[in-house]
Amino acid sequence: MTLYGLVKVLHILAMAVLIAGMSGRALLRARLVRGDDIRLMAELTHIEDQFDEWLVVRGSIATLVTGILLTWLGRWPLLRTGVPTWTLVGAALFLATIPLVIWVYVPRGKRFSAAFRAALAHQRVPAGLRAPLTDPAIRLSYLYEYLMVAVVTTLMVTKPF
Repeated sequence: MTLYGLVKVLHILAMAVLIAGMSGRALLRARLVRGDDIRLMAELTHIEDQFDEWLVVRGSIATLVTGILLTWLGRWPLLRTGVPTWTLVGAALFLATIPLVIWVYVPRGKRFSAAFRAALAHQRVPAGLRAPLTDPAIRLSYLYEYLMVAVVTTLMVTKPF
């Protein structure tokens, strides 16, 4: 197997890890929204954090690094006669998730953590705790991630331009 082939396999595995993390996070989030037992919610929140940290974040980083290596090793152009190629479009769509982390996930995650710690201290699930779990900005950000993964995967497979 060539170095290019090896990196390509690693890239596909990284993408699979990312998709598994996003799927697991979505399933846990759906259960959290309906939670009424604070101890169960604490456990599910911990597992969701692990999915995010170990699969989504690390899968994203591995996907990005192996994608850059594939572009370089395969000599895939970013522009062809002044027009963006699928590699540039895919990279731009993928990198567009970085502002979501900075402006959506981190600040809202901190607010949720504070509210959740307070709920744990009182050993009950207050009605206000569900609001961050159904936050429209988080839902739209997740929707962007799902669509982005589908579009970028389609671009990688079909290489349309």
